[in-house]
Amino acid sequence: MNGELFLTGIGILALMAVWKLMWMKSILDDTRDHLFDLRDTELHNYFVENGLSFEHPMYVRLRKLLNGHLRNTESTTIWELMFAVGELTRNPTVDLYKTKNLEKHFYTEDVNLKKFIEKIRFQSAMVMFRYMLYSSLITVSILILCYPFELIKKFRKESTVIAIKLSDSLKLNSDSRLAMELSALN
Repeated sequence: MNGELFLTGIGILALMAVWKLMWMKSILDDTRDHLFDLRDTELHNYFVENGLSFEHPMYVRLRKLLNGHLRNTESTTIWELMFAVGELTRNPTVDLYKTKNLEKHFYTEDVNLKKFIEKIRFQSAMVMFRYMLYSSLITVSILILCYPFELIKKFRKESTVIAIKLSDSLKLNSDSRLAMELSALN
């Protein structure tokens, strides 16, 4: 009896160590790598290839958004997002006001740039949402129970698909992106 209790305690401590020292660091590094790729590769290359200045307002705004996501990655949680989405849902006038201001913030008449801005905003929101999912012990446990083999074989590819499906099924897509972007830009 005492030996079993001791081994159970050792097992729990080992799982906690793996979670904190390996899993969380890996998820954080992967998330930041994706955000750095969006900022330093995709954003930079688009503006260079299209002959646009790094002083262009949209470059500055997108870079600020991505830097905000990078700065807030470690402190962002799925529970904060749920709270923010709940607040936006309960207060539709604030939601409408903030959405309109955010859309004005990223507005351009250049059709190609507009598509690129939407792509970067969507990708950065999905990267952050995936981080929130995989940094929560509860959501990771649910995902492991629901998708054991998919998570092992296709972790990186499937995690984005899972995040999109979950955000669509919870109708979090626009509200969650709004909440994340407002947090990143403040």
